[in-house]
Amino acid sequence: MDSMISQVSSLLFTSYKEDNVAFTSSRQFPPKNTTTILTHLQALFFPDFFLRKTERNLRHTSAYLTELVEILRYGLSAYNEEDLVEDALQNVLINFLRIRSEIKEDIVAAYAGDPAAPGLAIIIRSYPGIQAVMAYRLAHILYTTGDREYCREMMEEIHSLTSIDIHPGAKIDSHFFIDHGVGVVIGETAEVGKWCRMYQEVTLGAINFKEENGIIKRGTKRHPTVGDNVVIGTGAKVLGNITIGNNVKIGAKCWIVESIEDGNTVFISQHPTQTTRENKHITVVNDKFVLQKLEDKETQKRNKDSDSITKEDEKVSSLEETSSSPDILMELSCTLLSHNFPMKCNV
Repeated sequence: MDSMISQVSSLLFTSYKEDNVAFTSSRQFPPKNTTTILTHLQALFFPDFFLRKTERNLRHTSAYLTELVEILRYGLSAYNEEDLVEDALQNVLINFLRIRSEIKEDIVAAYAGDPAAPGLAIIIRSYPGIQAVMAYRLAHILYTTGDREYCREMMEEIHSLTSIDIHPGAKIDSHFFIDHGVGVVIGETAEVGKWCRMYQEVTLGAINFKEENGIIKRGTKRHPTVGDNVVIGTGAKVLGNITIGNNVKIGAKCWIVESIEDGNTVFISQHPTQTTRENKHITVVNDKFVLQKLEDKETQKRNKDSDSITKEDEKVSSLEETSSSPDILMELSCTLLSHNFPMKCNV
């Protein structure tokens, strides 16, 4: 195995030198640390919910903010020139209090839109929709400054963490809430108004793409614009450069490819036919039945093991009885001696 590992390692290292230049880089990329960024944002935005009481002071606030800036600097520097890095960091600091205010508005919207939320603490500490939007609002600042790669890397890691995929280029206004969140996709050129709420598996996506020589064109408006006070139900797909007006409600599983005017509700009027029939076979399971099955299975296994042990014991006993005769003992002794010291044995 060691020689095989050595051989494959050598071949792998040689293959690096044969890569197309597009697969190589002289940059110093940072470690994956988006979780650390999120942790710092949570501590800075809501210290009462994420820090010990002894850490809720100006000294710790300054330390956390300094660490966050350095983490962002390291990541941004891998992809961008120094001037852009400094501009991006300054924009983050200039807009930091505004981002916090927007996140607080998002949390209020979450409480207003989720009857299962008993208060703000659980939303602030646990809701994946809030975590994703918190990271997005920071990443969007980097995007608007000109960064196109590190902000995307951040959001892809948040995607892995929350199962919510928000492109940092999307424009999302205040009081935004994603409930449950799994499978939500919001594309780069999507725009979302105030007080919008969407549920799991919603897509604000593109429906077709313009191509040049098989490569999809960049820089075109290809995602929806959603107005204020819109609710988009579970699994709805809103696709293309269309406009969803204010005060619109879109039902679950709808496929929307045309604009909707203000104040309309869209839903699937006829679901697939369902058949209901009597269940003639009703199974009732109880603990005693299940445990008895397990006990029987374990007993069979132990009996089988016991039989195997008994057979081995019988073989040993038979060998002991056979080997008790002088002739057999002499033969065994000669066999052992000849194995260790080659010689002729006369029996």
